[in-house]
Amino acid sequence: MKNIERVIIKGDTMRKFAALLICLAAVSVQAKDEALLNDQDAWKLYTAPEISFSKVNGDVQALGGLGIGTILNDRWTFGLAGRISVNDVNTGEGGDYSLDQWKHWYAGGELGYIFAPDRLVHLNPSVFVGAGEAKAKGYIGSEKSGDFLVVEPRLALCLNLHETWELNVGVGYRWTDGLDTLAVEDDDLTDITWFVQLRATEF
Repeated sequence: MKNIERVIIKGDTMRKFAALLICLAAVSVQAKDEALLNDQDAWKLYTAPEISFSKVNGDVQALGGLGIGTILNDRWTFGLAGRISVNDVNTGEGGDYSLDQWKHWYAGGELGYIFAPDRLVHLNPSVFVGAGEAKAKGYIGSEKSGDFLVVEPRLALCLNLHETWELNVGVGYRWTDGLDTLAVEDDDLTDITWFVQLRATEF
């Protein structure tokens, strides 16, 4: 009788142990599914030329830009971007100075998230962090340059034109720090920005 009880107890113990192993295996599989990155993730490359506008001491300045990077699962965007001024503006300080169109530029990294990418119209907030250079130049030939840091959060309204083409129109706020160039200061470049962007993706 005692042997039978031992067999029953041993059998119960084995069943409990087997159930525990099954639970651990299920948790392991679930943890794998919830990993930040896994084999099921879909990556796309993108290229995004753009033009943006902002005010510098009351004058409107246009900047041409280009972004390249990747999109994870049609949601997260990771990329590099650069922007450069395409017209001169008068800062109105220290004499008649202007920003040299070939020396006012900045570049850095950009992170974003796309809400409801399958919808015809959707939103794409992002943030850009980088550094650049601005140069002030006067009519008398004097000029001075300075480096600066830049942070620019953005919000884009996106329109799906095609499976691989997207038109983005949006607004941002460019904040700069560290610029003490003659006639060009942080306040001159810190302002609201407006942009139009065409983003092409590759499957």
